[in-house]
Amino acid sequence: MADLAGVMGCDLDAHGFVKQPEPILRALHSTKDGIYVCGCAAGPADIPDSIAQASAAALLAARHTTRKLADKATHKIDRQPERLAYGDATPRVGVFVCQCGLNIAGVVDTDAVAMHAGKQRDVVHSETMVFACSETAQRRIQEIIREQKLNRVVVAACTPRTHEPVFRRACAEAGLNQYLVEMANIRDQCSWVHAREPVEATKKASDLVRAAVARAKRLAPLPQAWVDVSPRALVIGGGISGMHAAAELAGRGIETYLVESGSELGGLVGKLSAVWPGEHLASSNRVGTRIDETSFGGTTPQTGAGIVRELKERLVVTGVEVLLDSTVEDVKGSVGNFTVKVTKKTGGRPIEIDGIGGIVVAIGAVPHVPEGEFGYRRFANVITSLELEHSLATGKHDHGDGRRASSGEKRGAFAFIQCVGSRDERPPAPGGPASAGRGCSRYCCDVTLKQALELRKLGKEIVVFYRDIRTYAHGAEALYRKAREAGVRFLRYDPDRLPVVVGAGTGPTGERDGQQPNMLPRAASVVLDVPVLGRRVELPVETVVLAVGLRPRAADVARIGEILKIPRSSDGFFMERHPKLGPVETVIEGVFACGTALGPKNICESLNQAGAAAAKLAALISAGRFEMEAITAVVDESVCRGCGVCVETCKFGAPGLYEVPELGFDAGLPVVRGDAKRRVSKINAALCKGCGTCVAKCPNGALSAQHFADDQIDAVLEALMARGGL
Repeated sequence: MADLAGVMGCDLDAHGFVKQPEPILRALHSTKDGIYVCGCAAGPADIPDSIAQASAAALLAARHTTRKLADKATHKIDRQPERLAYGDATPRVGVFVCQCGLNIAGVVDTDAVAMHAGKQRDVVHSETMVFACSETAQRRIQEIIREQKLNRVVVAACTPRTHEPVFRRACAEAGLNQYLVEMANIRDQCSWVHAREPVEATKKASDLVRAAVARAKRLAPLPQAWVDVSPRALVIGGGISGMHAAAELAGRGIETYLVESGSELGGLVGKLSAVWPGEHLASSNRVGTRIDETSFGGTTPQTGAGIVRELKERLVVTGVEVLLDSTVEDVKGSVGNFTVKVTKKTGGRPIEIDGIGGIVVAIGAVPHVPEGEFGYRRFANVITSLELEHSLATGKHDHGDGRRASSGEKRGAFAFIQCVGSRDERPPAPGGPASAGRGCSRYCCDVTLKQALELRKLGKEIVVFYRDIRTYAHGAEALYRKAREAGVRFLRYDPDRLPVVVGAGTGPTGERDGQQPNMLPRAASVVLDVPVLGRRVELPVETVVLAVGLRPRAADVARIGEILKIPRSSDGFFMERHPKLGPVETVIEGVFACGTALGPKNICESLNQAGAAAAKLAALISAGRFEMEAITAVVDESVCRGCGVCVETCKFGAPGLYEVPELGFDAGLPVVRGDAKRRVSKINAALCKGCGTCVAKCPNGALSAQHFADDQIDAVLEALMARGGL
């Protein structure tokens, strides 16, 4: 890395990673213009974050190209013509068994599996490969297709979920229709689950390959269809993720609309005093304190453009059309050409925006409201971390009773209680508050450390009651050490024995959530059984701060999810297509999601995901057209009676009922019967996911699933039950 940094002329940080001079709005920038960083080159990162950063960095690099993406909207993708696409020819099957190093071959006898496959009828070639997904192996498969004139290919390797597109693409480049490729999963279903039974695992692998060969012989080539993609984009949500995604799209010459249900942009970040890491204020009208990983002591007020104002300026410069106080009421169409109905909350006439090529959903999340938890709303001086942030922004550091400490007056500590509303797997009590989510909210520990350091600079005593400290972000561990050095104390609690907030007398509260001051008792102390000390501790407190997690915007998620047909996770957030292979993608083509709409995360992660969503949508638009999946349901209109069961069944809105001329027969030939009409179902291939639910539900048998025909499934079952295995 040091050698590479020297060649590139960019700096490294104290840990030897590529230095990011401004790690929030420019988290993927190096110290040299035009050089961007992603993945573990910038610091430790897992797979989903690395892939999201890579997409966002690619879009940043695209800034330096001479042509706008919108100018390329008519670009056509040329593919090599398929020369061996015919499925009705005599099958000539090639079988390739992957060893995957020792991942498969360490358990399964791959040579025996390949030898047995070679004895199957219509198999003209069978061999093993060390890594079938490698470039060398892909070229080998293509050579064999040409030499042996293969018109079917079976690959026994890893899961088709991740690897089938690789082999389809390789075979298509060799001139074979990509839907004449079949896979047997002998890793997940054999070597992984039967690691201690190599003989049985080998027999099972042989059976799976035999079934795959039987199905492959009955596969039919499917034609490829394309839809044009309009160079327009829509972003739903005006928080920092939505603003960043919209600005990135518009900056590439894509006409972009941003719809925000509130009266102003910025979301939760606009309510923060200061953010960490970096020098940015969260919003332009607040004065905050810089907190970084290298210094403690001394207060340097930072003013100027904050995150929200800078993003607003970018929206103006790039020409994004912002619609405030507006909601998306309906979305019609499919990838490449959505029509969106937007309604103003003030009662204005709905407007329709047509020709939307793709959509980014960035509706954000909301802080957990800990009603009745740890004395919240029962004690005047029990507040949330967001309420403390507001007091830090306005400079009103009272003690929950409206008074400031007099000179020399000894008050209790600021007690932070972590994981409030997060990591709670217990079902809510009847009538009690719902959990913010079952998982870690990811941002809370860093926020507590930032706030604790700010309060320490004001002379406050700080104690943090924690379940686990999870300062996983790059540089956040150093922030934890600074907090320890600054005198912040940490006491661990057991999740089965939570801290208890004990009340005292009464005193007036300050205004909270627009309410007028009223009389409430005050919290006097926090009591905790500390496992490491083996005894009970009672801590006098000035203020109790609840570090609350993030929870989904339940009503908005339900409404937008229903409109766009996006599934939700068990925590109530939108679900990605795949956390590793398709982060920020949804199962609906042309619809992406980012930020806390997908789950709790910090500001840097949200912005990186926003950049990734913009990159994927920009790539879709730049191609000018979208290659649709050919594995869809199809309707035999001569059998369909227009009952509408398929329409009611499909969660993606693919089937629809349409009127067609009534047909009769004259001398055995179909003829139109005057003006008579009848209803039949038609499938929108751009919306169909090929799940087959409508096929199973159709009472007349008018629907069938391409690539999963009855005879193909029957062939698999017969092969599995046949004798003749190893």
